[in-house]
Amino acid sequence: MASCHQVVVLPEAEEDLDALDPSVRQRALSKIDWLASHPEVLGKKPLQHMPPALKGLQSYPLGDWRILYWIYPAQKILCNLSKPPWS
Repeated sequence: MASCHQVVVLPEAEEDLDALDPSVRQRALSKIDWLASHPEVLGKKPLQHMPPALKGLQSYPLGDWRILYWIYPAQKILCNLSKPPWS
């Protein structure tokens, strides 16, 4: 059984979450909660060709949005939310 990680949602992501349609917001929050309990499932493929400051950044699709996150060994997950420019 996976241990539960602490999730830190960035302030910018909080603003984006507040602006989402309630059903999309609920899906995003549910997926972030799930990620806290199952980071090993999603933590297998960091984004490629990222600048050094974004090393290890990972993405999970959520409709037109992406949950962007880093998984840290100290059982902490840092989350952000982003809508790709092409959507």
